[in-house]
Amino acid sequence: MSALPSEFAGTDRFVVLRQLGAGGMGVVYEALDRERDIRVALKILPNVNPPALLRFKQEFRSLAAIVHPNLVPLYELISNGDLWFFTMEIIDGRDFFSYLRSDFVLDRNDQRQVPSVDEQRLRRAFYQLGLGVAAIHAGGKLHCDLKPTTVIVKRDGQVVILDFGLVLDLGSDPAPDGHILGTISYMSPEQGAGEQLTTASDWYAVGVILYEALTGQRPFSGDAGTILQLKRHVSPVPPAAFVRGIPSDLNRLCVKLLDRHPRMRPTGDEFLTRLTRGVAVRGSRPV
Repeated sequence: MSALPSEFAGTDRFVVLRQLGAGGMGVVYEALDRERDIRVALKILPNVNPPALLRFKQEFRSLAAIVHPNLVPLYELISNGDLWFFTMEIIDGRDFFSYLRSDFVLDRNDQRQVPSVDEQRLRRAFYQLGLGVAAIHAGGKLHCDLKPTTVIVKRDGQVVILDFGLVLDLGSDPAPDGHILGTISYMSPEQGAGEQLTTASDWYAVGVILYEALTGQRPFSGDAGTILQLKRHVSPVPPAAFVRGIPSDLNRLCVKLLDRHPRMRPTGDEFLTRLTRGVAVRGSRPV
């Protein structure tokens, strides 16, 4: 059990059981809600200042208004004195990559460890991820920080997107205070440059996740500045150049998702259609 920070030891209603994770946008605990007699995930705003509080409230309100099987359900936004937190369903499952990868195998050509991935499992998982992303966009929002650690797979195989700390309204300024927020390795070239974002920006992040699932590495490496420059000026090496046996349609889809030009990337409908070719998938298409 992780040590609890001294500034939060629960409330009369919520009994903290353990810490689940922490980041710049909040600290998440598993807690017992005495009033409802259920376990919940409880996310606390660690530093209460006007910009952070605004983003925190926006995160809750944005997701609370969008109900979808592939998005984590949110329950309540609560203020307890100077403390702000919200509760959501606690997701019991595995992280996205550990669900996809059974193990690693040795590529005989270059003696490199590459992920062993079940193709149908990968297609089904990414299809559900795509449904969740499409639901966010249908709600007029952008996630802006999609990455493997924000995706959990439940024991029954249901994919759930978590963590909406950087969610934005479509068409809003991605860097109102001049600071670029997000995870460098997964963000789109335009997000890294502080330019206007579209739904294509989130699909680029999905492309990075797909690339890493197929090859065991990200499209670009180096320090933050190097990665951002490469994304703007260099097309990534196709996954099939690193790993033999990658289905040609998945290789093409990945390359298109990572196109430097947002208008050239597949739409959500195109992404879902390409994943389903010849494979039965779980879930329904977004309305």
